[in-house]
Amino acid sequence: MARVCKFKPKNCAVCGKEFMRRTNNAKYCSEKCRHEAWKGQGRRWAAANSEKAGIYFRQWAAANREKLVEYGRQYRAANREKLLEKGRQYRAANPEKCREQARRRREMNPERDRRQSAMRIVAAALFNAARKADQEYIEKLIVEEMQRKERLTCNPD
Repeated sequence: MARVCKFKPKNCAVCGKEFMRRTNNAKYCSEKCRHEAWKGQGRRWAAANSEKAGIYFRQWAAANREKLVEYGRQYRAANREKLLEKGRQYRAANPEKCREQARRRREMNPERDRRQSAMRIVAAALFNAARKADQEYIEKLIVEEMQRKERLTCNPD
């Protein structure tokens, strides 16, 4: 004998999809929609009680510092391109703010700026030395090739 559903279909309160209820007070079509509704309720409470929510979050964050750090690391790894693009857009839209921020950072950290300048100078010197070494090596190869050709033309054995 087939089981007859005694409740009429209802629309999900989250996604709006029609579903067959198993109980009379069902509001959501799936566990996923129920979870979304629960998260939405939490967000609404946090918006209405921002001071309390801030206190609770700070307490939770202090107790779960490693979790937060790991979550942030995973998020940045998974969304690297998105975050880089967001930064590019911000810098393009706010060039004055970015220049001002950079100026303040240099004023606050003069030692760091000196180290970076020194590193740039060292990097440039290494690049120039490598380029010069490459140039000298190429010149040496050209000279050797010319000498080989001269020997071949002078001594046709």
